[in-house]
Amino acid sequence: MKKKLRFLIIEEKAGVNHLDLVRAIQDLGHESHHCKLSDVVMRSNEHGLSAFFGGTDFTDFDIVLPRTVSSNLRLGRLLLRLKSPHQFILDHCISERDTFGKISQAHTLLDAGVLHPKVYFTNNQEDFAKDIEHALEFPCIAKPIVGSQGRGITLVQNSQEALHLIESAGEDYLFQEYLPIESDYRVFMIGNEVFGAMRRFVAPNDIRSNVSIGAKTEACIPTPTMKEVALRAATAFKYDVAGVDIAIVGEKHYVLEVNRSPQWQGIKNTLGIDPALAIVKYCLEKHKQLQAL
Repeated sequence: MKKKLRFLIIEEKAGVNHLDLVRAIQDLGHESHHCKLSDVVMRSNEHGLSAFFGGTDFTDFDIVLPRTVSSNLRLGRLLLRLKSPHQFILDHCISERDTFGKISQAHTLLDAGVLHPKVYFTNNQEDFAKDIEHALEFPCIAKPIVGSQGRGITLVQNSQEALHLIESAGEDYLFQEYLPIESDYRVFMIGNEVFGAMRRFVAPNDIRSNVSIGAKTEACIPTPTMKEVALRAATAFKYDVAGVDIAIVGEKHYVLEVNRSPQWQGIKNTLGIDPALAIVKYCLEKHKQLQAL
């Protein structure tokens, strides 16, 4: 009889993706536990530091899925560094990487030789006012440094709109080169392999193609170039699971973003596939490999 493994899902909200994971874990005969990062308790003794969720030692969980740790990234990184050798933690690479949202994304992609739209950032309003005429080309896209599902993304038509946004925003924004596209592509990667891909059409009267805002999608077969670009982007971040967003302008393939914890309802419904089941099976295989070491 196979051993029943204990999964820990660290996630702020138990949405539809979370429920998919729980169902997949249970269908495969294992236990699913859910906690928020804020539920962690840490204690030290003469042997070192230990973490607990609901009285259970963090290292007693066999497989950990840190779906959302951005609420306190420093705490999340520290927690993941407390793993034991027998544990498999999905995307454990985030425990070591310093990130600054989309600015860090741009650096990682460009450093890996992946084409990415030009970006500009400063949180100094005086510098921004001085730079704006020669640093930005209009229209351009303004994005919150930290954000998901298209939140806060807007098209900026001129320098006056850009200045107003910087002056009035309650968070850090970057400005990104605008690419005149009608659609982009989401390539869903699991373990450095393409699991599925879909084309996403820009929503009417919008610049975003996020499924969460109602953008239309269609199944697609990624070209060899799309596969190569998506693999290079996911590999640059060392993610186990990634949603790579690609825009094609002429012959150029731009990676717009690499999502570590991608929403998958759109690709699930568009392609009729089960990303949660594939992710859980991937975790089980990686855990099995660890035990063989």
